[in-house]
Amino acid sequence: MDATVILARARRLQANAGAVCALAEELRAQAWTDRDIVRQQVQRRAGRRIARLARGGSSAFELPKWTGDGLKETRERACPHCGDRTIAPRGHVRAVDGVVKAMYLCQDCKKGFVLVLTLLR
Repeated sequence: MDATVILARARRLQANAGAVCALAEELRAQAWTDRDIVRQQVQRRAGRRIARLARGGSSAFELPKWTGDGLKETRERACPHCGDRTIAPRGHVRAVDGVVKAMYLCQDCKKGFVLVLTLLR
């Protein structure tokens, strides 16, 4: 092989390497875009987080202490004491075997209760 053949081959390999590098940059940018889209979709669908909790996605030490024992339970998004639909979450959620129990506070009568949700399988 003479020097011109070697030089031509080196230039061809360099051009190919540049094209591969550019393609890798495009793929990396697309992966970050896809990751952001998926993250936004998950944030818009709170049910996915609840489903993950119901499947045991969080360990017990990550969850706040459950203080909902003894409170009235309901399956409707309304206060079981007065029937008012203006309710606010209190931040405590328990999810076991596909059943999610979340503590809520009625804005009208100021009494706490537990909203019980059953996830579809």
